[in-house]
Amino acid sequence: MRRAARAPTAGLLLLALAEGAARLLHQPPPVRRVYDPFAFRIPEPDLDDSFRTPAGETVRVRLNELGLRGPRLAEPVAPGTLTLVFLGGSAVENYGWNEADTFPVLAGAELARRLGRPARVFNGGMSGAVSATSLARLQHQVLDLRPDLVVVMDGINDLLGGFHPGYRPDGRHLRPPPVAG
Repeated sequence: MRRAARAPTAGLLLLALAEGAARLLHQPPPVRRVYDPFAFRIPEPDLDDSFRTPAGETVRVRLNELGLRGPRLAEPVAPGTLTLVFLGGSAVENYGWNEADTFPVLAGAELARRLGRPARVFNGGMSGAVSATSLARLQHQVLDLRPDLVVVMDGINDLLGGFHPGYRPDGRHLRPPPVAG
């Protein structure tokens, strides 16, 4: 009777060990981030990257501690400042553009001008993102910012199913955010 009970338990233990070993051994190599509009990138908190476009222009991409383009969270915020967050795919990310030239920054500057209030803009665009990714980022990275406005531009990647085989439509590929205070 004991041997019969041990066999399934031992089998499950071996499967669990094999799964753990596979996860430890399958670490993708680090990728040098270069501009490729169809490349799949997971936003890396505190990323500071620069590259040359085919036209020879140097582009610098800096992400804050949440993995969003925009101000650091510790920067002081003037009273009355609007907090705007943009989520979506590559049309929002604008990875190949300097931050000042991205759609979210330009839209935020125009909104601030029209309303007569300062605005801080966070760009949470990510190439290949689908609507489930934006929902996950909203829940895990954006809500603690207490935004006044969230703009979501999704759709085409939902039709394409993402660009990368490691992409998780449920958003589980995102890194956990820092502990919210």
